[in-house]
Amino acid sequence: MPVEATKKDIENVIQGFVNAAVRAKSAGFDGVEIYGANGYLLDEFLTDYTNQGTDEYGGSLSNRVRLLVEVSSAVRQAVGENFIVGIRISQGKVNDYEHKWAGKEEEAKVISNS
Repeated sequence: MPVEATKKDIENVIQGFVNAAVRAKSAGFDGVEIYGANGYLLDEFLTDYTNQGTDEYGGSLSNRVRLLVEVSSAVRQAVGENFIVGIRISQGKVNDYEHKWAGKEEEAKVISNS
């Protein structure tokens, strides 16, 4: 059964993305894409029905987008300004192609501008 992520779990997730980006840069890549789509971990935090948390990472949209912001900020800080950092997000899920963000365009604006 799934369990709610602890603060330590979340710190480990962020560090994992940072470590991967630093390794990609060291290997000579021009940039990285943070994958926050299609039902994978970052998307689970973003999606209202999969994120049932009641802490600062759950509930409101601004809370649910927090992990994506923290990951992308930490990656950017670790690799510097002269390295491409993108993030992929999507309403669709590998197991739920019909999903749409409840707040439609307004929710997309908040997510995209975060």
